[in-house]
Amino acid sequence: MNNHSLAESLREDERESIELSVRKQAVAQIYRNGLRAIPFNIINPLILTVIFVSQHPHPYIYIWLALHIIVSTARYIHILNRLPRLTEAQTLNPRYTNEFIAAASLSGLIWGIGFLFLDPLLSPVNQVLFLLVIAGMVAGAYASMSTHRLTYASYLLSIFVPVIIAMFTTNHSAIPGNLLSIFIIAFVAMLLITHKLGLFSQLLQPCYALPFWLYKVRYRLSTAHPRYVLHGYILRHQSCR
Repeated sequence: MNNHSLAESLREDERESIELSVRKQAVAQIYRNGLRAIPFNIINPLILTVIFVSQHPHPYIYIWLALHIIVSTARYIHILNRLPRLTEAQTLNPRYTNEFIAAASLSGLIWGIGFLFLDPLLSPVNQVLFLLVIAGMVAGAYASMSTHRLTYASYLLSIFVPVIIAMFTTNHSAIPGNLLSIFIIAFVAMLLITHKLGLFSQLLQPCYALPFWLYKVRYRLSTAHPRYVLHGYILRHQSCR
């Protein structure tokens, strides 16, 4: 019996349990990745604040930094609280997914609105620096949120919608705002398209499902052929014991 016929022999409820397990693992992974990624939502704004204040001190810069610190700290504590429950839960509670999406979108919105309000105060060099840091944050989130497409799309759009608005409403001496906004829109479209066709959907998702799927197949084989017993993922003949 080939792999295709074995897969077809799985009952519908078994397939559903595999899909639920994959979705639960995907959400748990973005929570785990968040613990490593969130500190950079404090480190990078802190560095930018030092650079911006040295040239043009303004209360908006300090408010923007304070918002990052407050939201990032709250997100980190929230993940520490939720992750053990998510890992131990038998089923995926949609509330966990919605909470992470909302928190990630809020963090992205602080980046985007920060650029919208600070852009007129910055020199052309600092404007470009700000955009480079934002692009770096988005590129990093591409990896840390790779297991959940909706989370990444929400984070990406919450950042770049205010940035695109800033490009159309603010005059830039270095690069024309309309030209730069077209470039940013193309950049966002590229990220969304490549993320949809990305690594998780093509490689990681089958890897998450494979151990569970193998266990189901081997269990059915062992029950169909009593001469074989199940040891983990390995079938052994009774005479080999």
